[in-house]
Amino acid sequence: MAKELEAAGIPVAYITTLDALARSVGANRIIRGKAIVNVVGDPSLPPAEELRFRRQLVATALRALATTVEGPTVLGDAPDAQSTEPVAVRSAATRPAGGRTTA
Repeated sequence: MAKELEAAGIPVAYITTLDALARSVGANRIIRGKAIVNVVGDPSLPPAEELRFRRQLVATALRALATTVEGPTVLGDAPDAQSTEPVAVRSAATRPAGGRTTA
């Protein structure tokens, strides 16, 4: 389904700990999550810190959606629990205003 969405110009981002598997199925925007059993969370953190962690990871995924890529690309890792900023998106150009690109 993601390939059809991408073909229609709707970007898709995957948050996963299995980035090799995501690449093998053709995911274009891959964000590494925390752990297999807690992809978008970290239960070892106090509640307020885990909320910050989750927000940072989702912010990274949202920035990845606004990034143009050519083929499977890992765009970020799970944030450091001490960080207050989204993980920087690497190795791709930013989409133009309006969010859509033409092929």
